[in-house]
Amino acid sequence: PPNAAATGAAAGKREPFIRKLRTQLEQIREPKQRQVKLQQVRAMLTDRAEHVQKHAGMTGDEIRTLMDTLDRDFGPQAKAKPVAPARPTAAPSTPPAAVQNVRKSSLKRKDGSRRPGRISWPSHNIHLVSVTSFRHMGEQLWFQMPGAYVICDGCDKSVPQSMGALQGEPHRPQFAQCQYLCSDCLQTQ
Repeated sequence: PPNAAATGAAAGKREPFIRKLRTQLEQIREPKQRQVKLQQVRAMLTDRAEHVQKHAGMTGDEIRTLMDTLDRDFGPQAKAKPVAPARPTAAPSTPPAAVQNVRKSSLKRKDGSRRPGRISWPSHNIHLVSVTSFRHMGEQLWFQMPGAYVICDGCDKSVPQSMGALQGEPHRPQFAQCQYLCSDCLQTQ
């Protein structure tokens, strides 16, 4: 029958309609403005319930449940009502950004501007000192890869770190061991 087809098409508009309402409310960051918008949505759903039933395929109970859900998710905390869990229709999603705790920078003021820096130096009495660069002495002063080669405590050979292990007290953590032995010394032990 043509009436059943129209009802099926209207039911297909239900989810996009609900998603559009939720998106509009989520995009409003200011709590007072969000409350105004929520009241407008409630008034629209109440005044135009018959139209919503016809075009979005929602029953009166579904409209009331939608209003309660929007109140719970976007209303002031004092008015939050516990709602019995509905049967799941889709996979769970993350809560909207308004519900999550958002930490704000303590450096920014409420108007969005940054606080001026508190550290300053006088511009007079500047004394320049030249610093000698020892970059050209590279490997003579610094190890290229510190820890890549380790000296064995058993035979005093320099071996790659992966060719041995830390030893000492067997019941202590690895970083509490005090002796490094190469693989040759480990085999003879």
